[in-house]
Amino acid sequence: MNAMRATGLEPTYRAVHAFLSALPASRYDVRAIPAEGSSASPELWQPGAHGLLRLIPSLRARKAHAFHIYVRPADTAYILVDDPDADGLDALRAATMKADAQTYVSRTIAAAERDLAQEDADHGGGDPER
Repeated sequence: MNAMRATGLEPTYRAVHAFLSALPASRYDVRAIPAEGSSASPELWQPGAHGLLRLIPSLRARKAHAFHIYVRPADTAYILVDDPDADGLDALRAATMKADAQTYVSRTIAAAERDLAQEDADHGGGDPER
């Protein structure tokens, strides 16, 4: 999505375009969770980028009926970091973020698998090379 093309759009579409540009993925997990006490059921979609843009009116309608809307890349190469502390921000090279922010960090699958293997080895005495 080209940010220049999104400049003439209303704020929600600009924000979604910015999200899609920042976190490109083939599919996104979109969840509409009803408010506590509601008899409605949660809903899940897995659209691509254009499908997500087409869902905006439907998501707005659900939001008007007290649903909570969550969107994240379905790609496991992204890791959500919620409320990072100062040390975490330094480690992520994101010193300009607010401390109560959420962010996604893009990682390659190979690097993530290697780190998980190393963590298992560190905690369980195993070999990260196996």
